[in-house]
Amino acid sequence: LITMLLTLSLFFGLLMWDSIDTSLGQQLDKHGLELASNLASLSANPVLLGNSYALFELINETHKHNEDIRYIFITDHQNRLLAHTFI
Repeated sequence: LITMLLTLSLFFGLLMWDSIDTSLGQQLDKHGLELASNLASLSANPVLLGNSYALFELINETHKHNEDIRYIFITDHQNRLLAHTFI
């Protein structure tokens, strides 16, 4: 009886773990897409004007205020790197 209870507890614990892990992953993906979309909108003018300093300031401020972001990079239509936060 104890073995069965432990087995069921382990099973339900793993089931809950998987559910929570999936939910958190989806939330992080959604947050990342929202940040990327916002950053794309804000960076349009500096990219068109060739204002590298404004791009640098924009991505550094975004990076500083979002601790869950590891790095940010912006490329042009030919995938050339315009700005990044790589260290």
